Amino acid sequence: RMLLPKYPNCAMLLLTWLLFLVGLSHAQLVPKVVVVTTFPPEFVRWKERLQLKEELQFPGGAGSKVLCWNSELEVLGMVTGETSKHAAQSVTAL
Repeated sequence: RMLLPKYPNCAMLLLTWLLFLVGLSHAQLVPKVVVVTTFPPEFVRWKERLQLKEELQFPGGAGSKVLCWNSELEVLGMVTGETSKHAAQSVTAL
């Protein structure tokens, strides 16, 4: 026998509120510009010139497992790796 709440609308409202609160606990980056390169040596110049010093873990990326961020300029940088498959995987994971 399945136990259903007496007031399903209240249960749904509570679940929605809890999901909203969980979402607030995770900070989101909203970059103005995203620099996407294919090769790591190509990215090094962007990283130096834009001072992308903050490194963020990016397990979904195909080319590099790290994203680089400059919070002052609000610029995000990433290396996708070669082939359109890797580029699609990395950009979709963002």
